[in-house]
Amino acid sequence: MSVNNRSEIEVLRRRIDFEEVRKRGRRSHPAPWLILNQWIRIDGQRRYGFVIPKKVGSAVLRNRIRRILRESLKRTFSKEGIPSQDVVFVVKPGFIDRLKKLNGSDVQKILEKIFERR
Repeated sequence: MSVNNRSEIEVLRRRIDFEEVRKRGRRSHPAPWLILNQWIRIDGQRRYGFVIPKKVGSAVLRNRIRRILRESLKRTFSKEGIPSQDVVFVVKPGFIDRLKKLNGSDVQKILEKIFERR
C-alpha cells in the first residue's frame, strides 16, 4: 500500500475498524433511512465504510445504494475544509420504497449539510 495522500480515501474493511468508529465516533441521523457514524482523525486519513443489511432489499438494490453513497462521499470529500475522518454509513431497513427512488443529488445534499456543520 502506498503512502496516503490527504485527498485519497480508503475503505474500512475490518470489523474492528467499524466497531472503533461506532464506539468513539459521533452518531447522527441525517435521514430517516440513514445512520451516520463519524470519527475525526488526527493522522490525515479519510476512510469510509457501509453497513447495508440484507433486510434492506436485493443485492442489486444494496449495491446501487452503495454506489450512490460512495460517489456522493467522494465528491464531498474532494472539497477543501473537510477534516480527515472515518465515516460509516448504516442504512436502515424498512424504507425500501424511498431507497428505490434514491439518487445522487439527494445524498449529496444530505452530506453537504452534515459536513458544513462541522
